[in-house]
Amino acid sequence: MPFLLHDGQERHWVHIRWLVMLIHIYGDLVLRVAQMERIVDSIVVVFTWFLQSHITRVAEKRTTITVETLRTDIDWSHVHAIQSLHWVRVLVDYIPELKSMSKEIG
Repeated sequence: MPFLLHDGQERHWVHIRWLVMLIHIYGDLVLRVAQMERIVDSIVVVFTWFLQSHITRVAEKRTTITVETLRTDIDWSHVHAIQSLHWVRVLVDYIPELKSMSKEIG
């Protein structure tokens, strides 16, 4: 059975079932928003902790880092393999006779 709802400017006929359904949906939405706020707060706390520990570790490592330690940390065989792959891709892209091999190179 519909009833009259007046919002100050217009009058609307609203069915009670719709009103109950809207209240139910809105209540669920409010609950989910509250849960999401708690989840976001937890994520912020964890991220802040992680960021602070990361900054501390980087600050400690910076005091002992040198050019030589950086050079020893680099995987030079990987760097050379990647450089070779880039050259092969350039050759395949710009030499028409090698186009058939482009699928094998990746």
